[in-house]
Amino acid sequence: MMISVPFRKSNDWRFLPEFDEERRLSLEAAPAFAEIAEAIGHEISTGTVKPTIRPATDERLPDCERVQFSFSVRRMTLDWLFNSPCGLRAQFLTDAELGRNANSHLRTVLRPILLDAFETAGLRFQGPGKWSAFDSIDGLSSKIWIDELHVPCNSRDLAIVQWELAADQPGADGRGLCAPIGSHLVFLGAWINSNGVEMVLPEKITRHVEIHRRGYS
Repeated sequence: MMISVPFRKSNDWRFLPEFDEERRLSLEAAPAFAEIAEAIGHEISTGTVKPTIRPATDERLPDCERVQFSFSVRRMTLDWLFNSPCGLRAQFLTDAELGRNANSHLRTVLRPILLDAFETAGLRFQGPGKWSAFDSIDGLSSKIWIDELHVPCNSRDLAIVQWELAADQPGADGRGLCAPIGSHLVFLGAWINSNGVEMVLPEKITRHVEIHRRGYS
């Protein structure tokens, strides 16, 4: 069932004065978040979704695996999703829980497409033990994000006061203030162990709060 949430356009989303004017106007005119989610679903349903099953390498996640899906969308669509005042990060900026709801909404939109790609690839849905690809996709900690291997975050573009303050703290960096350009997204499923239990690293439990506070986690 689709989540019914009043997603919002952030009033606190600002760009630096030197940000490209044409791109800024496009981002400020982005459609509502639900429409962005539908656009992503449409674009990946007509393209190539690459699914894999990944074992955990962190010793704190014994016998855990998760599903991972890599896919591409139009650059404008990724820009709307990640860098617009109506996008995913903008929902987190407005409220940490609203960001989690936005992530869940996007997961719901993409779920049938991801399952179809998983089946087409001939990957196993069950095992070892009680591990399940369905649980990994539906897990509370599953997430959609830019694929940072292909979409670099190495510029400073945003003038969001809350994130600027976080970036200026000792030991912090300014990744949250980047408006990256690219087309690659990734869906990272939840880590599920062989008993069928979702496992979350301690530092990731408050991921939604970290994105709210500084624009990334």
